[in-house]
Amino acid sequence: MMNGISSDVVKANNDAAVWLVDGYMPSPASAGVSGTAAGGAAPYPMLPFMGALHTALGAEITDFLQGSESAEQALADVEAAYTAAAKEQGFLN
Repeated sequence: MMNGISSDVVKANNDAAVWLVDGYMPSPASAGVSGTAAGGAAPYPMLPFMGALHTALGAEITDFLQGSESAEQALADVEAAYTAAAKEQGFLN
C-alpha cells in the first residue's frame, strides 16, 4: 500500500486520480478537490456507523473477490451484516 502512494507512482499517474500526497500536481479538473483539502476540509467522515460499514464490507466481500459468490449475493450479505451491526450499535431501529 505504501508503494501505491510513493512519489514515483504519483508522478507516473498524476492525472489518473486526485492524490493527497507530496509530489501531486493538481490539474485544472482537480483544482477544486485539491484546494478543499489544502484548505483544511474535514477528512472522510469516519463516524461510528462508517466503521460498521467497513467491517461488513471487509468481512463479506471476500467470497465475491475469490469468485465463489455473485456480486448480488455479496452485496446482500454486506447489507445484512451492516444492518445487524447498526441495529446492535443503536444506529438503526
